[in-house]
Amino acid sequence: MKVNIGDIFVNKWGYGQTNVDFYQVVDLSKSGKTAYLRKLSQYSTDENGKPQKRNYSNGSGYTMPKKNRFVDFTDETPDLKSKMLKRRVMVHSKDRPYFYMNSARSMVSGQIAWPWDGKPVRESWYH
Repeated sequence: MKVNIGDIFVNKWGYGQTNVDFYQVVDLSKSGKTAYLRKLSQYSTDENGKPQKRNYSNGSGYTMPKKNRFVDFTDETPDLKSKMLKRRVMVHSKDRPYFYMNSARSMVSGQIAWPWDGKPVRESWYH
């Protein structure tokens, strides 16, 4: 499976709660072995993807990304490409691409972002 500009990857992480981050591929090296990623804004949904207000008393819910709605920098940021997450495209044995997300810009090591399947992703939180 090849990685393309516009593809969205999801990174689920946390201890005692499930945090969810979405990243969009915004550029690729000429070889296609390196991708430039930007973090996406997201919104709360029900299990079917219908937008809904987050109910903090439940302690869990679903979320989906807002494609092309970045939370990291504005498109006018000087030298934007140098501020993007630059990641090597890794390939799972089943030909499924992924990215290691641990770096100085990540809070937790060992995080992996997998291709997003287009469905709502379960998340949880403390209230």
